[in-house]
Amino acid sequence: MLNRMWTAGLLLCTPAALNAQTLAEVCSAVGQLDSGSYVTYELDGASPTGQQISEMRFALVGQEAGGSEAGFWYEFRAMAEEMIIVQMLVPGFPFDPADIRALVLKSGEQPAMKIPSEMLGLVRSQIEQNEMAEFGKQCAESEVLGTETVSVPAGEFYTLHIRTKMGTGEAWISQDIPFGMVKARTDTGEEMVLTGYGYDAVSSIDETPVEMPLPGLSGAGAAN
Repeated sequence: MLNRMWTAGLLLCTPAALNAQTLAEVCSAVGQLDSGSYVTYELDGASPTGQQISEMRFALVGQEAGGSEAGFWYEFRAMAEEMIIVQMLVPGFPFDPADIRALVLKSGEQPAMKIPSEMLGLVRSQIEQNEMAEFGKQCAESEVLGTETVSVPAGEFYTLHIRTKMGTGEAWISQDIPFGMVKARTDTGEEMVLTGYGYDAVSSIDETPVEMPLPGLSGAGAAN
């Protein structure tokens, strides 16, 4: 998995303070997402995990109400040698791996598999933090480098140019799109640019996931 971002008095009138205030507004908008929000990116170069990924999508594709599993279904989809889809039920965005309440995986033509609750704790401890969620958590602590209008395949955007707190590179962000990120570039030269965004995302998995069998057991039952 890919892994991936992020006074008072007269000082309030300075450009640096105004930039900081704008950063807070943009970062606040990053976490104010509705089901259906999505962004797509094109990548140039290897991902931080070394996988040759050409396209990515981050989306909120559903919502659960009530009970211990209330929350959003957050989906990460990537095209590498084959399509990889990871869906996580989380209480909100951004989130930590410990927040994951349910997990569904699909790779290529293999059936979609739901991780059983007995294995979820182990998976949480092993899953790499999703880079968009990590950026959402650290966004407000980034260093503002200035403002810039950038052109990407999805259009032209007025952005804040920041240095991410993660220390892995720079990003250009805007509160006008879901998740906030228009463009990002790592210190080693990999770049991702926004190719599309919207508010009508649906699940990339069009089948009912089956329960992943527990180690030592055979067979799989349909997931709820």
